[in-house]
Amino acid sequence: MDILRLSKPDRRLFGEVFLDGSKSLSNRALIALTLADADPDEWLTHLSASTDTTTLLRLLRQPGDVYDAGDAGTTFRFLTAWLALRPGAHVLTGSARMQQRPIGPLVNALRTLGAGIEYLGQTGFPPIRITGGNFSESGTSNTPITLHIDAGVSSQFLSALLLIGPYLPGGLILIPEGRLVSGPYLDMTMQVMQHFGAEVEFFTAEGQRLGKNKNIPGLHAFAVHDQSAFVVQPGRYQPRPLAIEADWSAASYWYAMAAFADEADLMLHGLTETSWQGDSVLVRMMEPFGVQTAPPPPLEGRGDVANTASQTRVFSKNRLEQKDDDTNADAYATSPFPRGGGAGGGATRPEQFRQDFRACPDLAQTLAVVCAGLGVPAVFSGLETLAVKETDRCAALAAELAKVGVRFEADARNPGQYRLAGKAEWQTTPRFATWGDHRMAMALAPLAMFGPIEIENPGVVSKSYPEFWQHLQGAGFQLEKIPAP
Repeated sequence: MDILRLSKPDRRLFGEVFLDGSKSLSNRALIALTLADADPDEWLTHLSASTDTTTLLRLLRQPGDVYDAGDAGTTFRFLTAWLALRPGAHVLTGSARMQQRPIGPLVNALRTLGAGIEYLGQTGFPPIRITGGNFSESGTSNTPITLHIDAGVSSQFLSALLLIGPYLPGGLILIPEGRLVSGPYLDMTMQVMQHFGAEVEFFTAEGQRLGKNKNIPGLHAFAVHDQSAFVVQPGRYQPRPLAIEADWSAASYWYAMAAFADEADLMLHGLTETSWQGDSVLVRMMEPFGVQTAPPPPLEGRGDVANTASQTRVFSKNRLEQKDDDTNADAYATSPFPRGGGAGGGATRPEQFRQDFRACPDLAQTLAVVCAGLGVPAVFSGLETLAVKETDRCAALAAELAKVGVRFEADARNPGQYRLAGKAEWQTTPRFATWGDHRMAMALAPLAMFGPIEIENPGVVSKSYPEFWQHLQGAGFQLEKIPAP
């Protein structure tokens, strides 16, 4: 087992960080371009270097009939739908943890469309054998197939179905049942589909049409009365250039460090103002902790930037090269408010933090650590999907924050809520387990602003942010590999 000791000699944060491309956007674009029989290398720039994305790209290109997605949940679910379109029989498997993550709602939906799918182990879970290419009777050229699917387990089930929707004979009407989780990821899926020429819209139960394609003939005829529905017209994706924006989930760890810093002047490159990523809500979420977001200074100079101990600024800017008709997106600057005394070196902090993370579950761990580091009592809700991520993230947070004197526990009086209390403090260096979860490793890392910590299995960050530790080192953190006991 590898162990990384992480520390920072001071609480000052300066430098530039070139964030990796969003893996969520990358994975959706890869499926669309593969279905369009296009080479992603010709059309995508700033593709994520994460293990999740490189695994998906490799499997989309590989010959053979056995596909191993490892621990990549998005990859597994998107491949399940993609393989259902392909003739022949294919086995799709994954890591031990992947075989504990549910796939049943997606399998049931694909079976309704005509795919033959067999569980090779426990019913409802990977691995599976998919016999695809049998969708000819799922709809006609005039009538789309209608699917009902549980929307409360994972939005990736719905995204997987939407992405293949244009290739179904009559298109698709997808009706989410139950309370929708991670809705912004479905918005992202539609944005990617529309970028590559698909006709897809979302209708509310009242018949209101949401989306940018307001004048597509025929879609209103498919609206479902009294139920929300995604509607996809049959067709094909058309290759177009796309520059993948930087990952807002990855940016969250830098925002956490800025909240802990005494001084910060940090440029985060590649983030866009009109982001397709729901995690861009981070900008608003971090304001109570003294971190604001505003336009960056002009390229020719930065003389307008206040750079004192009482007021610090963290800049992020998009300098990605765009292809053809893509335009440069607006860039960002973030800056903590003036700060007085208190926890975390005088950091601004709210009296209490309360947030529903149903729409942005990947930010929950970051904000839990921010609250723990600054001693802010918090109420978290909308965490239902965290139990079926790379690990049970609520259990992992409870165990690891307890090592520094912070309680994170379910609220017995309010089902679905978790309460956080206490301030992270330690006398001896804490050693944090990562639970096989990249986000546990990165969410806990900012605590090194307060004193040395140790991270077990630090290589897990490759799943979404392979250069995380190198970027920390460039920002002044000290990294030391230590032998396991």
